[in-house]
Amino acid sequence: MKKALFFLTVPVITVLSRIYLVNEASQVISFGLFILIDFVISLIIFIISNEKEFDLSKSIILAVFLAVIDQLLKIVINIYDFKTKLVGELLRIEPTKNLNQTAMFNLFSLEFDRLFIIIFKAVLVVIILFIFIKINSKSKNIWCAFVLLLTASLSNFIDSIAWGYTLDYLYFYKLTCYDLKDFFVDTGVGFIIIELFSTRKNTKEVKK
Repeated sequence: MKKALFFLTVPVITVLSRIYLVNEASQVISFGLFILIDFVISLIIFIISNEKEFDLSKSIILAVFLAVIDQLLKIVINIYDFKTKLVGELLRIEPTKNLNQTAMFNLFSLEFDRLFIIIFKAVLVVIILFIFIKINSKSKNIWCAFVLLLTASLSNFIDSIAWGYTLDYLYFYKLTCYDLKDFFVDTGVGFIIIELFSTRKNTKEVKK
């Protein structure tokens, strides 16, 4: 369970990067909810993954399946224009069109035409596939990261083709608006961090 604490890394960094925006107590609660929900989702995935065995074909099939789940959620939310308050104004489901489509583009306020974004995301899918196939690791942490990051890149690619934007829907008050694949990215990065620390620890033990 100590390893699971590494899943706090991304949500905590996300909150710290926006801590300067805090000017009311409700924002602190919203930020705390984000960290909690992000961590709980990562923890659930972590527990489930310990019971799974991975190989390349199974990982790709699982990634496609999870990407379809992400898209089905968006279709339902969009068709019914589903909106609801989960914790008052602090946490609510509110469909939001993310026209910049990626966190990187949002961070640097970058805007590109649709064709460029589609090509960029297609290349990203290929790069993720290439990197993980090249690594050919036997580590379960690496395989989990591969599945989650491939899922996110596939779903992101579908967003650009089918929607022309990313439909985010889980809004954390004055912090961010997430969809399911965003949580997958955070969890995937968490798995990579766990692997890096595990490898470093094993290296030290071998040297001793």
